[in-house]
Amino acid sequence: MKTEKKSLADRIRAAAKACICHRSLYGQLSGCHGFAAWATGKPEIYVPMAVLYAVLAFSEH
Repeated sequence: MKTEKKSLADRIRAAAKACICHRSLYGQLSGCHGFAAWATGKPEIYVPMAVLYAVLAFSEH
């Protein structure tokens, strides 16, 4: 049985695909809005968008 070794370029490409998928991006946006709510002390502005992005990150669309 022959196994192929992944090159560094293949590993970087796979990591980039994982970071750029829509679920990851929505999760990152949710985290940014959550942090902004905490850092600014204005949750009424940032929490609704954090929740919306979290729902999009975990939805099956």
